[in-house]
Amino acid sequence: MLEMHNNSTSFRRPSSSSKDAGQTPRYMAINPFCAFSGLTRYKLYELLGTGDIRAIKVGKRTLIDVEQALTWLASRPVAQFRKAS
Repeated sequence: MLEMHNNSTSFRRPSSSSKDAGQTPRYMAINPFCAFSGLTRYKLYELLGTGDIRAIKVGKRTLIDVEQALTWLASRPVAQFRKAS
């Protein structure tokens, strides 16, 4: 759906901010999920292959189960760093 703004001839698509900005989607495509989570595509496909992260197929698209993936990420151990001397 296109919207016209300020009585001008320019049109734009409604911004995603019209959705509930604080809500995480149930499923996310590969590239957006990588950007969201910080995982590389290589690591994500590795985790999909081992079954650590689940996905579904919709046609040719692979959609990541975001809730399950975030639960898996939260279960990872906290990184330990040495103090700088």
